[in-house]
Amino acid sequence: MEKMAMRALSMACVLLLAGCGSAEDESENAAANEVVELPHGPMLGAVDLSRPVDLQGAGGSWRMAIAPGRITFADAPGRAPVDFYPVSPRAERTRASYSTKTPDGDPVTITLVAAACGADRLPLTAEVRIGGRTFAGCGQQRGEGEPADEAANVTG
Repeated sequence: MEKMAMRALSMACVLLLAGCGSAEDESENAAANEVVELPHGPMLGAVDLSRPVDLQGAGGSWRMAIAPGRITFADAPGRAPVDFYPVSPRAERTRASYSTKTPDGDPVTITLVAAACGADRLPLTAEVRIGGRTFAGCGQQRGEGEPADEAANVTG
């Protein structure tokens, strides 16, 4: 009989504790467990490097699109872009660099500096080194919903 009384008392305690929470507690817990998306990734001046960035040489002589998971480069107008191995930037205060490779294994270094560039005063100055070649230009954040081909038509 004592075992039954102890078991009943234990069950009563469990049920009593289960009823202690309120609807407000549940909503607070749900809010605390929500995933909060950060407003931006690493910043280089006003440019969010976790979003697409477009670079281009003077007069459109070359273009590059950098986006999370993808880096493409075309060394002449109208030429189909080549995919480089995607990498994350190493960002410092006013400079960011990407060290990657071409599909053929040539080293690629992309350096972005938060400094006004070109006649349009774009927010980034860019230098791209591919093997022994160096390309200078300017860059900017791609606008929301703007396709890469149109975004690459910035002036430098």
